[in-house]
Amino acid sequence: MKVIIYRVMKQNKWDIIGIVETNQRGKNKGKKQSGYKTWISNRDANGKQGGGISIYTKEELNGEGWEGIELKGEYKQIEKERKWVTVKGKEMWIAIAVVYMAAERSRFTDARWNDMIIEVLLTEIDLLRRMGYNVVVMGDLNGHIKYEDGGVKNGMKVTNTNGRRIMKLMDKGKIKMWNREDKCIGKWTRMRGEERSIVDYILGDQDTTENLRKMYIDDEGKWACRSDHVWLTAELKWTKENTRTNKKEGRWKIREDTEWDGF
Repeated sequence: MKVIIYRVMKQNKWDIIGIVETNQRGKNKGKKQSGYKTWISNRDANGKQGGGISIYTKEELNGEGWEGIELKGEYKQIEKERKWVTVKGKEMWIAIAVVYMAAERSRFTDARWNDMIIEVLLTEIDLLRRMGYNVVVMGDLNGHIKYEDGGVKNGMKVTNTNGRRIMKLMDKGKIKMWNREDKCIGKWTRMRGEERSIVDYILGDQDTTENLRKMYIDDEGKWACRSDHVWLTAELKWTKENTRTNKKEGRWKIREDTEWDGF
């Protein structure tokens, strides 16, 4: 699978790439990609199974990692479940979080785990705004939201607990779901056999949403990579920050993928 994913990355030359569920552990840094800066967030070797996040940004964007708030006590256990990078443009600074929320289960530990992720994200979104950043959140949030609750039209028929957590994140964080925007093509983000669901999202605040040119969900398998999750891409109108007098206008794409076995 990893060879196919690298090939798709090279083919499309996306500016920012977020990958969730890399299944890398401890200090494993994964594979570097030529022309990209890389940020990795792996669960501890002896910690909860699965997880793992990787973010790539083109070197020319001068992206920087942001560690977020310091987590203490029980919150320490979820510090590897989100990763932030920041990029500064001419008119807009953007902070991008790649997030992995646990699949919904009946166990209290998983419920508390996801509640803590939402709490931390809301605190960090507020802090980043105070620092002058607009915010984009993307990843495998493992939540279902029906259309009547703000989900995708003709998508999920029920809103589950994780879906309500996403709704809280959007409401209190003042961010919108790009999956349901008119500019989004495609719908299903996870496909296994005949099963179809929407669990992966890109969310953005008012300013980034207004600058959204288009979003694409590859539920037709254009970039198939042997995963039951598909590629999500978004393209923004954005001007790269440049110290030279000739400012370069560029198109900026964000994408998110999940379940990268053998990253």
